[in-house]
Amino acid sequence: GNTYHSIFNENNLETNKLEQIDIKSLNLITVSANYPHKNLEIIKLVIPVLLKKKLNVTFYLTLPEEIFKQVFSNYKKWVKNIGPVDIKFVPSLYKQCDAMFLPTLLETFSASYPEAMKMGKPILTSDLSFSRNICGTAAEYFNPLDPEDIALKIENIINNKKKRDFLVVE
Repeated sequence: GNTYHSIFNENNLETNKLEQIDIKSLNLITVSANYPHKNLEIIKLVIPVLLKKKLNVTFYLTLPEEIFKQVFSNYKKWVKNIGPVDIKFVPSLYKQCDAMFLPTLLETFSASYPEAMKMGKPILTSDLSFSRNICGTAAEYFNPLDPEDIALKIENIINNKKKRDFLVVE
C-alpha cells in the first residue's frame, strides 16, 4: 500500500502543476475586421507585457490572411488568425475561447458584445461610455491605449475565477 500511496501523491503533484499551468493561459477571441478604430495593433504592445508577467495568452483574430501577415507576421506564436468567418460559425468560435477581447477606440454598434454575453463569455474591452452602456457588469474594462492596463485586466481574468464567473451574464 505504501508504494502505491507515494506514487499517488507524486501524481497529485503533477496534476496540480498541470492545473496551475492551465489556469495561467487564456484564449481570447476578437471577431472583427482590422479597421483603425478597432485598435487591434495594440495587441503587439500587450504581448511583451503579458510575457513579462509569464502569462500564456493567445489572441484569435478573424482577419483576411494578407492583412494578418502584414500586421502580425512576427507575432504568430501569440496571435492566431482564423480568417473572416461566416456569421453562422461565430457561436462555435466563442465556445472554443475563454473570453472576448475588443480594444476598440470607437463604436457605434458592435455585435461582439451581445454575442459574447449570449455565449456566456467574459468580455475584456475598452473603457468607453458606449461599451459600458451595453456591457454593464459583464465586462472587465481597460484603457485601450495602455498596454500595461490591458495586460493587468487580462491577468485579472486569468487569476480571478470569481471575477470571470461574475462577468458572465446569466
